[in-house]
Amino acid sequence: MQTMPHTPETANCDFDNLNSRISFKTSDCEYIWSSYTKNPDQKSLIPVKEFQITHLPLVCRDEAVVYCIRAMAELTVALRAKNVSVNRSEEDRLYHFRGKQFVRTGSGSVINVLFRTETSECVCGECRADNRRKNLPAVIVVQTARHVVFDEYESRDTTVDLCFDDENGENVRSLVGSKVLVSSQDCDECIFECPTHDSDLAKKLSKRLADFQKLYLAANRTLLARGSRLSVAISHFHGSRKHIAVGQWKTAAGNSADASRIGAISTRQGSSPNVHIVIGDNVIFSFCPSLQPVLSIGQGPSESEAAGIEVIVELPDGTQTERVIWPMDCLVDATKKSLLSDCGVTDPPGMYDLVMELPDGSMQIMKDEKEIDYYLDDICMSLRLFFQQKASQHQ
Repeated sequence: MQTMPHTPETANCDFDNLNSRISFKTSDCEYIWSSYTKNPDQKSLIPVKEFQITHLPLVCRDEAVVYCIRAMAELTVALRAKNVSVNRSEEDRLYHFRGKQFVRTGSGSVINVLFRTETSECVCGECRADNRRKNLPAVIVVQTARHVVFDEYESRDTTVDLCFDDENGENVRSLVGSKVLVSSQDCDECIFECPTHDSDLAKKLSKRLADFQKLYLAANRTLLARGSRLSVAISHFHGSRKHIAVGQWKTAAGNSADASRIGAISTRQGSSPNVHIVIGDNVIFSFCPSLQPVLSIGQGPSESEAAGIEVIVELPDGTQTERVIWPMDCLVDATKKSLLSDCGVTDPPGMYDLVMELPDGSMQIMKDEKEIDYYLDDICMSLRLFFQQKASQHQ
């Protein structure tokens, strides 16, 4: 097992591993990401630059949905909080680190851009350090989880990275937090300002926010018309580059605390936060990782669960590929069409049966007219799915 170096000066820890007290350098984040892909819950995390329409369930595939998700991703930021406030309570998981440096990583979202029309002094770290008094043209407002950024003491040493979309980070633009506008324990929510002298960046983000509102409404109308729901989570999982996960929302017979899972990413309090939204429902959620609804018109609480099952699929030509089976695609026939189309196979789906190879060596033909849910348990255990030419095609 490879041993990672411990460097207290740049210690970087995710809340999911806080109890292990293992520290990693920021440069090791991709190593951490690679190791966590072994967890089945994280298999459906898609690097943001690789995301495309075929990653969506068949019933949700529409350009409006793709544009909405990509716009949302552009507003998602990576966070690195360095200091721990002395104001954290004894129940807080970082209580024993109060007054010390302990780097946490997470995600947040740009939720507003404030342009200063009047002359105002800049309070950013650079201007304070150089004792300069430059005018402040704009402030970027960021929302994240309170367990990552607790108060203003912590926000002033929090780095906010935009465009951390690939390993080399060549397009990353970094801001530093300042004033805290909201810090809510009940919602596990923190909203804080990031001053910037880059007017072009502020204008670009302001336009992207306006674009996102329109794109979300268009995507929402599309999925509502189809009777479909989709949850989307975007995160820098364990401090890595930006990833996307998609999942299915279902009505839950509990209270709002049941809404603790989106796609394949845990959003329980104390875990690494992510940015999320629901498309195709009469529930509008904030960007806050705590899953608190801003406006609810729906029929009760909802919860999100991982909707995709990753399996090995053998194509008619014998090549194998990893694919995701979506229960929301309903019939086996629809799943066959989706798998063949995604892999560029032009043969008519009616030529083939979809067959499961089970751990005991037996083969089970999946009937076209059956719902995928009927075979769900067997699919989860199967070694592979493969296409077999129908008996009628041999005659």
